[in-house]
Amino acid sequence: VQDVGEGRGYVFLTVSEMDPDAQPKVELVGEVTDVAGNRKGTGSDNEADDRVAPSLTVSVMEGDRAVTKDKVTLSITSDENISAPSVTYFMVNSVDDDQTLGAEKRATPVFKSATEYEVTIDAAEDGLYTVHVAAHDNAGGNMGSKGDGSAPVDVDSDTSAVLFERDTNISPPDVDPDKDGVQDEFSIDDPNAFIRIDFSGEGSEYDASKGGGDDLDTHGMVTIVSASLGGEDITDSLQSNDDGNVFLFRATGLDLGDHDLEVVAMDEAGNKNSSAFEATITITERDPYTLKLNPGWNLVSIPGEPMDSDINTVIPADHPATTVLTYDPSVPGGWLTALRGADGSFTGTLSNITAGRAYWVQTPSFEGVDVDIPKQAVGAQILPTIAIAQGWNLIPILDVDGDFELSDAEGYNYFSGLSEGSVTGIYTFNTITNSWLSVAEADVEIGKGYWIYATDAGVIVP
Repeated sequence: VQDVGEGRGYVFLTVSEMDPDAQPKVELVGEVTDVAGNRKGTGSDNEADDRVAPSLTVSVMEGDRAVTKDKVTLSITSDENISAPSVTYFMVNSVDDDQTLGAEKRATPVFKSATEYEVTIDAAEDGLYTVHVAAHDNAGGNMGSKGDGSAPVDVDSDTSAVLFERDTNISPPDVDPDKDGVQDEFSIDDPNAFIRIDFSGEGSEYDASKGGGDDLDTHGMVTIVSASLGGEDITDSLQSNDDGNVFLFRATGLDLGDHDLEVVAMDEAGNKNSSAFEATITITERDPYTLKLNPGWNLVSIPGEPMDSDINTVIPADHPATTVLTYDPSVPGGWLTALRGADGSFTGTLSNITAGRAYWVQTPSFEGVDVDIPKQAVGAQILPTIAIAQGWNLIPILDVDGDFELSDAEGYNYFSGLSEGSVTGIYTFNTITNSWLSVAEADVEIGKGYWIYATDAGVIVP
């Protein structure tokens, strides 16, 4: 005897573990006397009722929260003999607080044994489904159940709900991350561009249509079956993100013109595009950087290294500029000069126009100079720096990312590599007003040159 109930009208017994459908007999050993002296003799017994519901286990044979492009099979097992279970399933229409379920659908289980059934569900639409299973034991009055058949359904990964997804399509990828929506072509002027093949839409195929969040479609991983660019197989050269739905290819030295990209992919449900996803990658000629000039003396610089730094290539013979000067404290005398000769060519101590210097250019015209500047190379390349000597320095404004623009943050940080307070003066020249302008560190501009005075030597890291 474990305990005596309230009013001493009954007792609790501790017994060994029994099967859930057990109906043990309870036999009285000895006598029991009530408060009035009435006795109950030995040998009296009663057969206990089975009031324990069967415990059901429902598993999707393809795994937890399985995804299928066809039918899904569920295994139903019980810890005691059961009658044929009732199986219903519903589409989950959203995962928010206003979650609703679709119409009730029924599936017929197939008998495997007294404790095991199997059911195949052929859902009609793509989406997330919840399954509810109920069964009675042989006693008839005890019903066990598993899964959810009413909203809200908990769709978390550790939920007790029985869930599966039906997915019969693979979404086409976005190509080129700089454009919105599904793209089938894009142009770029970098022959060494990263080409991005983005299948992230695969993980939300039936989310938006059902008004839910990102939890309806949980199978967004994609396997690349084959990929080619311009007829060359690039499958093994693709690099995937951790989610397995965005792939990068680093092109190398693509020729100008069109390059056809073809991709065959397969999603987690086994859907594979019957014909290759196609896109056209167009490599265009990079627009030159236009160095703006005004009549007179111009203090200028170019933001990157030119394709050919020869002064007569950068400033061709048919350009009206007549004189180019630069100042470099590391060379004897500091000044380097080039004058236009009778044959149209520049001659003198200055023979190259590079990104590492600023220049005085004298011209009688508003005609600018178009300079071919390729994008900064990657790999075994060192990014540019500008050595600063103590005293006056004539410096350029460099653009490392190659867009010929300087953001506010880049301008503000341009001199951050120098010791604090070491730059005591920054000046540029206004050709139109023929006057010097003092500027703040954050206000420097691409295309201009600047005189700066530094109290300490250092290095500018653009």
